[in-house]
Amino acid sequence: MRLKSANFPWNISETQQEMKSLYKELSDSLTMENTTLDGDEVKVVRISTGVFTQETYDVELNFNKSIQNDFGGELLTVDFTNQTNAAHDINKWVNE
Repeated sequence: MRLKSANFPWNISETQQEMKSLYKELSDSLTMENTTLDGDEVKVVRISTGVFTQETYDVELNFNKSIQNDFGGELLTVDFTNQTNAAHDINKWVNE
């Protein structure tokens, strides 16, 4: 997979749409294979997208919507000033 053009000047909006499309194509390709586990059909590869920000940061609504709609992810907040708890919260999310 490659961007159509690496030449400047970029059309940012077009490039953003192309990147979103390439991400979806890659994600679909990686997660298409199934297997049987204990009699149930399950995905061989599962992808989760989480964006973690400092809990005191304000994130623009459009960014949050893009994470959800374009990447199937979620935006979560943690307190990075407490690194132990932040690592625990992120690891807990990963294991869910």
